[in-house]
Amino acid sequence: MDGFIIDDLVQRAGYSHLLSGAVYGAVLAIFDGSINVLLPGQATTDSPGEMTLDQYLDDMFNYLRTGF
Repeated sequence: MDGFIIDDLVQRAGYSHLLSGAVYGAVLAIFDGSINVLLPGQATTDSPGEMTLDQYLDDMFNYLRTGF
C-alpha cells in the first residue's frame, strides 16, 4: 500500500514538472518574438497572426487543458 502512495506522488510530481515546462515554453515564445502577441497598451500592427495577450493565454491554457 505504501508503494502505491509513493508511486502516485512521483507521477503527480512528474506531471507538474511537464506542465510547468509547457507553460514556460509558451510564455518564452512571446518574449523571443516567435509569436506576434500584443502586450497591454501596445498598438495593433495588422500583421497576420497577431493576437492580444488575453487571446494567447486563453488559447495556451485551452491547449494545456485538452491536449494538442
